[in-house]
Parts: sequence; C-alpha cells; structure tokens
Amino acid sequence: MTEIVEHSEILEMEPEFCSATLGILTKFWEPGRVKTRLGASIGMPRAAAIHQLFVSHLCNQLATCGECREICLDPPEQISTFQQTLETLGLGTIWQVTEQHAGSLGSRMQHWFEQKLADRPDNAAILIGSDCPTLGTEEIETAIRLLQHHQIVLAPAIDGGYTLIGLRGPWRSGEKGHERLFQQIPWSTESVLEITRERIREAGLASAELPTMDDVDNRKDLDHLRRQLISNDPHGLLDGINRILADCETEATNE
Repeated sequence: MTEIVEHSEILEMEPEFCSATLGILTKFWEPGRVKTRLGASIGMPRAAAIHQLFVSHLCNQLATCGECREICLDPPEQISTFQQTLETLGLGTIWQVTEQHAGSLGSRMQHWFEQKLADRPDNAAILIGSDCPTLGTEEIETAIRLLQHHQIVLAPAIDGGYTLIGLRGPWRSGEKGHERLFQQIPWSTESVLEITRERIREAGLASAELPTMDDVDNRKDLDHLRRQLISNDPHGLLDGINRILADCETEATNE
C-alpha cells in the first residue's frame, strides 16, 4: 500500500534512529554525453555546463544529509577529476566518489542498493539523479524520516518517473524482492512511476511518497525552472543558469 504523507503527519511520527546513505547517480559533464535533449536546443557544451552546475549545486546543498554520502559516477576514468572538483568546492571529505556498475539504468540502481543494504542490513539508502536541482535537505530528511516507518519512499516526477527512491534494509531477494523494482522497467518513459507502484503493491511492501517534483530534461523544463527560481532562489542557482545561457540567448536575438 502506498501512502501519501502530509508534512504535518511526518512531524508527528515518533522519532527512531535510522542510519541512511545518500547517493547521487550521475555522469561526468562531458558534452554530448549528458543532457542531450537540452543540448539539442542550447548546444551540447552549454547543456554539459548546466549538468555540472546541477551536480555541484546538489553536492553543496545536500552535504549534511544522511550518515554517508556518495557520488556514483560514470565513466570511471573521470573519478579523479570529479574528486578534484569536490576538493575545489570544499567537499572532498564529505562525498565519496565511486564507479557505477555496468549495465542498464535498472541494473546500476539495483547494484547500488543491493550493495548498500547488504553491507548494513539495518541501514536505509536513498538514491537520486541530477536532473532535479531543487531537491534539498528538507526532501532528503523527510525521506529518511519516512523510511523509519515504511520500506520504500518515492518522490514522483511530473513526467511520470521519479526523482528519488529510498529503500530500508535488509535487501530482499526472490519473486517479491527489491530487484523487481529495477528489472524490466521502461526507463525514460511516462510509465516508470506507475509500474514501480504496481511492483511495490505486488511485493506487499509499505511505501510512502513525497510531493511530485519537476526534473529538467529539455529547454521547456529549464525555462520552467528559471521561472520558479525568480521568486525562490536562496542559493543563487538562477544566476548560474543565466550566466551559462547568456551567450545562447544573445545568439538567438541576433538571428
């Protein structure tokens, strides 16, 4: 059964200790390998710069979330460069950078969760991507609190996927195990969330959901984010986006 939990209800929950690992599954900011749908309208170098901005922003904003924090990076040959970037940001000791498992998106996610929950069966693990830069400490801390009382937590995305998934250990294998959440899922389609909900129901797992959030895949999504940030941007994300887009918009005006 999936429960949509109001913020006031979360605050009323009795506190329990719940150790949690936070992971960001992402790619290195190489033009042409990240945000290609966005790059089709603003150019691949600018799209890669937007991706780097989002990743750096999330690393900064979530630096205090969870007991452990990990960047799960692809490709592995860029791990040292990414680590240097974290050092520059003053986050070198806060985030560990590890290599993504090979295979499909589902295989990579499953491997990460299985490893985290097998190492520490009483732990909780939360995995996000880098397409939703407005994910903040409140959402992560809420997810951790929900995992004290639920086995799974999701943050739905407006496009039919999800921006966050959290599991509470121990890892379950078998016909109704956790791997069903990651196998034979049509990733990058509007069916991801509903199929995941169905798998959760079939497995008989107790789940909860955070409010639906936007992620950024294309220029329309990015412009929507910019409009949102006009009235609420305490960390300067909008300024960073606008600096990257400035020459792009100048070119469009001159055409």
